[in-house]
Amino acid sequence: MGDRMIRVEHVSKEYQLGVIGQKIMLDKADSPLGKRLTEHDLHEGRINDKGMFMALSDISFEVEAGETLGIIGRNGAGKSTLLKLLARITLPTVGRILLNGHVASMIEVGTGFHSELTGRENIYLKGAMLGMSERKIDQKLDEIVDFSECGQFLDTPVKRYSSGMYLKLGLSVAAYLDAEIVVMDEVLAVGDTAFQNKCIQKIKEMSESGRTILFVSHNMALIRSLCKRCIVLDQGKLKFDGKVEEAIRYYTSASFYMEQARELEQLERTPSHNPNRVACMTYIKILGRTRFAMREILRFMLRFRLLERVGQLCLRVGIWSADGTAAAISFVRLPNACEGENETYFRMDTSRLLPGKYSLELLLVDMDKSGLMVKLDALRDVIAFEILPSEDWPVYQMYKRDWGYVELPLFIE
Repeated sequence: MGDRMIRVEHVSKEYQLGVIGQKIMLDKADSPLGKRLTEHDLHEGRINDKGMFMALSDISFEVEAGETLGIIGRNGAGKSTLLKLLARITLPTVGRILLNGHVASMIEVGTGFHSELTGRENIYLKGAMLGMSERKIDQKLDEIVDFSECGQFLDTPVKRYSSGMYLKLGLSVAAYLDAEIVVMDEVLAVGDTAFQNKCIQKIKEMSESGRTILFVSHNMALIRSLCKRCIVLDQGKLKFDGKVEEAIRYYTSASFYMEQARELEQLERTPSHNPNRVACMTYIKILGRTRFAMREILRFMLRFRLLERVGQLCLRVGIWSADGTAAAISFVRLPNACEGENETYFRMDTSRLLPGKYSLELLLVDMDKSGLMVKLDALRDVIAFEILPSEDWPVYQMYKRDWGYVELPLFIE
């Protein structure tokens, strides 16, 4: 393969569909709550005449040594499926993947960790999986522990780690153990800002040292910072392969779901330290228009399901602009949420947002008495709306440089 570290040749991946409760569902292993397929999947031909769901269809690309390749696409585009194939977690149905080196994967928080083992034991386990000797891991151990900031918890079972601690240790192992190829899927979706900045710098150093990195993220600022080349997936197909800015323009021009309502169960979830899926968002509807004038109120309805009672359930709403940068955030407690199906109505003051297109990120979290949050369910690019310029828009342009990541009031109706 020469300097090519990865070669993907005409790869397709199918999953068997089943019938549960008179509804077509994806394989039950995907989630305890299941994933309903949408009419869009049916119309796009992702289900063949044998009842198989086409997660990926005829994907081909190559990655050179030392390259950091960005992979972007909407929820359900096939990004995580592609990374699982590259990490050899599952095999392609058609085609082949050639890898010129060991692969360290961070496909979700704590990938490859055994919950009953301590942090120290999991470091050695992960190293052994990469073919490293115990002596080699001994030489790297201090650097891994120092970078992870988890030294005082090193001999504690990782099942007691927070999602942030999982991330820190997992990233540290991937960064310091000897793997020529590193696969990352939204690994910076959790963790504090200081550690995220340290990770970004480390990823750059890894790339400069000749390691090949595949990086999936919905954060376009990160993609711009880390990658020079990017591919765009949509409905399981490779739609674009080229320079980062061109890829982002292609993605943002087609990625916004501007319909008034959307089923949510079938969408890919962002990484979460919640393997049993206590909560699942199922449906969202914008009440009124998806395009409206400045300073209007955004109203929406959200349905979600709880498998058990949650101590202090809260909804966090992130608002992302068309170029993939964070624009605003909202947070509200849900005191009346109960076990089973829930339907809640919200109103949000958007008066501090500039004209443009925005997408919603939704996170259901359980907040304990100390203020720590455990992520229960998380979705990016859920649904979109557009704020249209008003007659006095030129006045606002004067102050555009002072606007940015703001907190918007969010209320339950």
